[in-house]
Amino acid sequence: MKLFHILLLGLIVVTSSSCYEKEDGCLDAEAVNFDVTADENCCCSYPKMVLTMSHAYEDSGLSFGTNYLNNINSPFQVLSVQYYLSGFSLVDNSNNSFVTTSTVSLPQLTGGNIETADDFVLINRGVFANVDSIGFFPTYGIFEKLQFEIGVKEVAKNTDPEKVDESFPLATQTDSMWYNNGQYVAAKIMLKPDTVEISDTITINIFENSLVSLDSQLELSRATHLNLQLQVDYAVWFNGIDFQNDSQQSIINQIQSNLASSLSFY
Repeated sequence: MKLFHILLLGLIVVTSSSCYEKEDGCLDAEAVNFDVTADENCCCSYPKMVLTMSHAYEDSGLSFGTNYLNNINSPFQVLSVQYYLSGFSLVDNSNNSFVTTSTVSLPQLTGGNIETADDFVLINRGVFANVDSIGFFPTYGIFEKLQFEIGVKEVAKNTDPEKVDESFPLATQTDSMWYNNGQYVAAKIMLKPDTVEISDTITINIFENSLVSLDSQLELSRATHLNLQLQVDYAVWFNGIDFQNDSQQSIINQIQSNLASSLSFY
């Protein structure tokens, strides 16, 4: 009888073991999809910076084709706007800078490839979905500054737009941000420098990058994405411009000097 019970118990154990299916999941506690119940480690995803953009004109949303007056009462309309953001870094209280560990290999006009942080965003007010990932940041703590550039960072300016993946921000665009003189445009704006029907449309191309440095208390925690919420006030872009009398180069210079101060957290 005792032998029978032992054999029966063994049969139950074997049967139970054969019915159990191991579960795959992430066993890294620093990942955002950590699963303590998993048996086999796989598929871990790590904290990343997620960008949300709000497009404002003073206290309202930017509206294309709307009649605006700037701070010196010069009338104009905005018809379209596009610009690059790149070179994102988090700066701690010891002035140490941290960039994303996500990288991309970019084909160069001169041949070969360069490897750089994959932190490029193309902002198009009419197309941009307002949310984009700037890559993984496996660095934790509180950061006192967020820094980035309006424009394509220097290391990537020699990228061949015809050879990168068509879904990548630096690829050739329908409304091109790449010019045959071998330069990416930092920002491109189409304007009517008056509100009357016969007003001509002008295109403003800004090639020089602008550095943005925002004071912050951003906290990047383990197992949590950092939701970066930025607002751009386009009214600031056009401050100080006399659209009826300033030359196109003067307009370009003034917008260039205004760009960095138009961005803030919201």
